[in-house]
Amino acid sequence: MTTLSEAMGGTKAVVRKYAPKSLMWRVAPIRLYWAGSNDENANFGDQLSPLLIRNLFGASVKYSGIGAADMVAVGSILEGAQNLAETRPWIWGSGFIEPGGPWNGPDVTVLALRGALSMERFVQAGYPEVPLGDPGILVRQALSHLQRQPSDRIGFVPHFTERDNERSREIASHPSVKLINVCAPVEDVVSEILQCRLVLSSSLHGLIVSDSFGVPNQWIEPGPGVTGGRYKFDDYYSAFGVKRGPVDPVEMIREADHVVSSWRPLPHQAAIEAGLMKAFPIHRRRVG
Repeated sequence: MTTLSEAMGGTKAVVRKYAPKSLMWRVAPIRLYWAGSNDENANFGDQLSPLLIRNLFGASVKYSGIGAADMVAVGSILEGAQNLAETRPWIWGSGFIEPGGPWNGPDVTVLALRGALSMERFVQAGYPEVPLGDPGILVRQALSHLQRQPSDRIGFVPHFTERDNERSREIASHPSVKLINVCAPVEDVVSEILQCRLVLSSSLHGLIVSDSFGVPNQWIEPGPGVTGGRYKFDDYYSAFGVKRGPVDPVEMIREADHVVSSWRPLPHQAAIEAGLMKAFPIHRRRVG
């Protein structure tokens, strides 16, 4: 006799094989790839994808290796999708990590891309233009129970590969600076950022989370050992039609009052957020 679980498993297999992905995901979990998998000590920026999709759309998510993924989202992961994907994943807000030529991977469905630099490489390969933006900008909506509680401290969010290098230790040694651990759980990192009056970050998603919640922030250029250099930062800012350059952290700490008072949010942020929400193929937003 067939059990209920066996029957449901068979139903999911049939739906996964024959139904459009947008319908399939109402029955079976989205097989989602993100860097770091479910490692609780992984870089928090890489852990944003499952949180955003679960919280914003009420969708079930299951981690998948990139070769079998239905979707890729937050992160500089398009080189991996281009070279390793076997299932023609849908792309929602991902980007490339470094300069390169046109997309030459499988025939994928592109819902949104992180920025104009990434989109140009798809357009060169014959794809149409799509909405732009890193989905991390939606974290304020996904974690709406978290609110700003600014103190007088300056948050320093280093790239995860630079957490304990000499420059990071030097910046963090300033009495007004709080070093934020990018390998802590997502909500912990976000909560720390929300307690800062200013954030200095060589982590892209340290900047993006700050932008999402309206926390004044400045970009510190990563060291030479970080793959891609400024490419992903330029890609992110291009979605808003702006160019920003890295700053001297020592000067930012010294001039913090002026930096905070003169900081302005990114233009068109509400439109970018709306475009990303609309681009996602499931529009069933979670309630409560």
